[in-house]
Amino acid sequence: MSRAAELLRTTPQCVLSITSLTVLIYLWQIIFANQMQINKLTICSRDIIFKHQFYRMLTSPFLHGSMFHIGTNMMSYMTLGSFLEKAFGTMWHYSTVFASVLLVSSTYVLVSFTLYFFGMKDIINTHALGFSGILFHLLVIHCRFNSSTTHSVFGMFNVSSNVYPWVLLVLIQVFFPNISFLGHLSGIITGQLHTSGVFNCILPSPQRLRMLDENIIVRRFTSNHENYIKTPFSDDVFDTAFSSTESLSMNQIMIYGGKLWKFIKDVGETIKVIIFGRGNAMNQNIRLNDGDLSSPLVGLGNVNNIGEENEWNGLPTPIPVVEDTSSEYV
Repeated sequence: MSRAAELLRTTPQCVLSITSLTVLIYLWQIIFANQMQINKLTICSRDIIFKHQFYRMLTSPFLHGSMFHIGTNMMSYMTLGSFLEKAFGTMWHYSTVFASVLLVSSTYVLVSFTLYFFGMKDIINTHALGFSGILFHLLVIHCRFNSSTTHSVFGMFNVSSNVYPWVLLVLIQVFFPNISFLGHLSGIITGQLHTSGVFNCILPSPQRLRMLDENIIVRRFTSNHENYIKTPFSDDVFDTAFSSTESLSMNQIMIYGGKLWKFIKDVGETIKVIIFGRGNAMNQNIRLNDGDLSSPLVGLGNVNNIGEENEWNGLPTPIPVVEDTSSEYV
């Protein structure tokens, strides 16, 4: 048996399906689509909020900007996703990934719109695409599941599981400043909410997943596939990764929602102070010339249109909204 055939045989079904779908979409991008068509499918908070183009929240994670972009994302996903699917089952992985597409995108829009009110006016115009927001969501679950272990950061040093996603968030932004900081942050926030039990009321319970495994329609399509992994019989594996496998009450949801809103406001205020400083005249000392935009600003939501690299809409004088055709990689 060839190594390729062995890889296909041993890769869990959901990981194989999502990877294949993403690769096929990328082939469509490079063969048939032009940049204008791709920009109509990327996530852009302004278009989602004001133009009601909600489909962008579903299409953007499966688009990628280059061979390197999709290659790194899919190789990471095959390693991380295979581990989680073998631990929690194929049906759990399907439900989590497709829920993550919507949840991470919703968090992205919410955070970017919040930052808009904190003075970062152009952040809602930025386009982003890529699968790594979902990867960061899955990474948080992986770290929670292996909370007693440490993780190596690029082979340089080890950190605890609790801080590993945050350290990776910062270092990736330093090494690849055009990567979407907001996209990765949204994935971490979604993962933290998931492992805290916030989404238990909308995601299928372990009992429901086991019932789906035994469903006659599901069994018809999976009985001959050895890479389909059934949901574990014990809830212990779920209790290790998530705060509770029981659905949250409405009161608990409101409490978690308040905590999330406070966290987003704190992040927005921190970023605003870092960029603009404190005080009523916080923008008066900002003078942007060609080449003055630093890497952190590029990662947080820049406008990289040709000839517009010196624009930053956090300045006091309102600037008319200009369609941003650039895309950040997620």
